Amino acid sequence: MNELIEKRPEEYAPTLSSSMVLVGLNQHVPTFKKLDKKQTAKLNRECNAQRNTASVRKQYIQCEELTVLNKVKSDQYDFHIGSTVPWFDGGIRGLYNKFLQDYMTEMNGWTALFEEKVEEFMEVYSWEKTEMDARMGSLYDARLYPPEEELRKRFGVEVNYIVLAETGDFRCEVAAEAAEVVRTGYDKLLNDRKEAAYKDVYNRLLEPIQNMSQMLDYRDGEKPTGFRDTLVPNVEKMLEVLRVCNVGNDPEMERTRLALANVLQGVSCDSLREDGSLRSNTKRDLDAIIKNLPTLNI
Repeated sequence: MNELIEKRPEEYAPTLSSSMVLVGLNQHVPTFKKLDKKQTAKLNRECNAQRNTASVRKQYIQCEELTVLNKVKSDQYDFHIGSTVPWFDGGIRGLYNKFLQDYMTEMNGWTALFEEKVEEFMEVYSWEKTEMDARMGSLYDARLYPPEEELRKRFGVEVNYIVLAETGDFRCEVAAEAAEVVRTGYDKLLNDRKEAAYKDVYNRLLEPIQNMSQMLDYRDGEKPTGFRDTLVPNVEKMLEVLRVCNVGNDPEMERTRLALANVLQGVSCDSLREDGSLRSNTKRDLDAIIKNLPTLNI
């Protein structure tokens, strides 16, 4: 009788490559600005100035719908930057797989809002052309305004997700020695990118907590620094950054996050204004976090 041999499941150790995905965000909104070479030359000539001393740049579309669209574009970009870490040149950034679904849901929402605002702009485009004709006088140039169908193609958002390869994925038929050189180089690249990502996160953290520490540096009876109601929320935002940007599950970064969360627990701008002891203790704890930030020693 054959004995059944129970196979033990293979142990799985997560790697940086299995823990993150690369993300690229491309946004397209025309600036509706253009250098008017003819008017630039005329201005410099009339002012008896050398060529290109001054320039005339035209904003040939100005409307509330365009302003709102650009604000949505900026907010979407801020969300992307706040949820990811630098990885490669050219805007490719790293995203922790644990938060990929949340990121995609949020990003899809921003993209839908972006498209909605584009449509609102397109609805007033023809009217705004007429308005700009009356507003710009001799600076108006009808050639700057393409047909609506053509202009619509110039708006868009592209979000690209790229799988980060494992070093074991080198399957080219190359000599073993050459393959090992490639693997070693790739391992070093991944490690360097990870360290750069961590440094970026800590640098993003440093500014708001240093600012908070400085704003709390006064005693009862002394002139208050006059900090705003955004002081605590600006630091609280970094708790989420430390959480979602810990692409390698670094224990030091998690300890920093937990320490900061502990400092902020039960703290508000109003309570800091009213309680000198709370201000002093909070500043002391923030200074301890700043002192222990790993990248400050790099």
